Amino acid sequence: MKNLSDFLKKFRVLVKDDSELKKIISESFKSAAGIATETESFEFKNGIISLKSEKFSPSQKNAVFLRKKEILLEIEKRSGKNFKDIRF
Repeated sequence: MKNLSDFLKKFRVLVKDDSELKKIISESFKSAAGIATETESFEFKNGIISLKSEKFSPSQKNAVFLRKKEILLEIEKRSGKNFKDIRF
């Protein structure tokens, strides 16, 4: 019989810590919507990415709104984490 820790090892490799996940999210914004973001311009909790609205221009907010699905799919593809929504 295998230990539970053996089973969970493969999940530990996906994303090591929050700073790496923030980097992945930032890169996903760049590739999916063409928006360069800093890792300090958003937070994530309970499957929701909260963007700090003072860090984004109105045109960037519009681009995020229009490409929300693509951004979320890109993040899931790169990190293995499933986020439900992006909010300002």
